[in-house]
Amino acid sequence: MRTLRQIHDLRPAADTLQLDFDQRQKCRLRAVTDAGVEVGLFTERGTVLAGGERFADDDGLVIEVIARPEQVIEASTTNMHLLARCCYHLGNRHVPLQVGHGWLRLAPDHVLREMVERLGLSTALVEMPFHPESGAYSAHAAADGHAHHAHDHNHDHDHDHDHDHGHDLPGDSVR
Repeated sequence: MRTLRQIHDLRPAADTLQLDFDQRQKCRLRAVTDAGVEVGLFTERGTVLAGGERFADDDGLVIEVIARPEQVIEASTTNMHLLARCCYHLGNRHVPLQVGHGWLRLAPDHVLREMVERLGLSTALVEMPFHPESGAYSAHAAADGHAHHAHDHNHDHDHDHDHDHGHDLPGDSVR
């Protein structure tokens, strides 16, 4: 097994490694590249990899990460107020979201899909690479919405509240 460490240059890749979102957020991962090479991937804790990031081993073998398409819920609307309300409610539940103009994506969950539909958005299951927002406090949040090198240094802000505290839907008021 080859041990890979992240590089920040553009040396050409000799191989690719397709990873879904869950795999791209692990700091230690054992995987097999598209060419069949067994690798151990090591990143800084809290890193979320984006497609295009490169790794190399001690012998100089460069491998490029590809964000593998995976099943996600895509919710859409032309009403930006509805989209904002939906993002608010999903964010209040700490749901990883990828947000675009008129749409958002989230991991499949029938309860959340029903909530999104009750809020007035159309939904569909699609196969797409999933690039959720890295968070407002990420030092490396990218302007393109991808979580490039998103390091979360866990500042232990205790979340002491009951998660069953009345997130009422439709007709609730967001001010």
